Amino acid sequence: MLADPFTFMEKPDVVSRGADEMGIRFVTYARAEQHSRKVIAAIESCETRAALDEYIQAEQTLIDAIGAYSPDLSQRIDAARDDQQSILHGAQEAAARIAKAEASSASNTSHTEKHAMANPDFKKFVFKNVAFSWPRLDQPHRYNPSTERSEPCPANAQGAGYSLAWTMPYTEAKPIFEQMKAHYQDCQTRNTKLPAFGTVFGLKKLKDDEGKDTGDAQFTAKKGAMSNDGNLNKEPTVVGADHKDLADKKIWGGSVGHVRVLAFPSVNPQDKSGGVSLLLDAVVVTKAEYGGDRLGDDFGDAAVVDDLPGGDSHVMASTRVAAPVDAPNDAPF
Repeated sequence: MLADPFTFMEKPDVVSRGADEMGIRFVTYARAEQHSRKVIAAIESCETRAALDEYIQAEQTLIDAIGAYSPDLSQRIDAARDDQQSILHGAQEAAARIAKAEASSASNTSHTEKHAMANPDFKKFVFKNVAFSWPRLDQPHRYNPSTERSEPCPANAQGAGYSLAWTMPYTEAKPIFEQMKAHYQDCQTRNTKLPAFGTVFGLKKLKDDEGKDTGDAQFTAKKGAMSNDGNLNKEPTVVGADHKDLADKKIWGGSVGHVRVLAFPSVNPQDKSGGVSLLLDAVVVTKAEYGGDRLGDDFGDAAVVDDLPGGDSHVMASTRVAAPVDAPNDAPF
């Protein structure tokens, strides 16, 4: 049976500071690092600035305890918080630009489709035969800071959206990082207001419980369920190996397939550095895993495709985007 990816981690040591006050103290690096990853994951899941601020305030005692034990872990948490704030800000600006493009399509859809597909700021990237993590493709989800879980919700709920993470060897992710960086620099030639490139939002190195590099990297992409003007967005295309609509999209981590994203430039309002954000566009599930019974459904040796179905959603839909962020721990990525 696949483990529940949201199983709560064990609690740190709780110590008394006085008659009416309790505190947290870590005595091993492994436990401090484990809880720092939990905090970073929760920060990355926040869909709004308000939700982020609420979570930080609620967990300040834990965050302070981690910082008291390891300044390095504290810096990682601070970086994750700052980056998440930046992507939420950048997503608003991107959504406004996309909404404007959608408004233009009302009078001449055919012309706008061609323009959207050719929009040089949105560059297509296809990831083939990758292992999925944290798939939220069956319906909109949002992070609940009270339960510290990503939960199903109505499409019109604040912060609702679809998301997917996938893992691949660092040696394969590095060239893609460089391509996305080059795309950002190309966008700079058309938009001189873009600052220097900083990172790819939603891309991070993976580390083990001792804080050592695993040799893998993880990308995460998202797509909001609603546009800023209150209309439903087209959900990401999710199909099986036969390119037909996947009947049961409630897959679990460990599923395998291909992912198509649209990479676009955004700006970090904290330090004014630039980066690339990832919009989830389409997914082909070649091997599905379903919770509880490991009902992996092997679709056979699916041909690796150069493109994925459902490309009509590129920039046509007014899309609120917010990708989880974890800046590379070692620069450059």
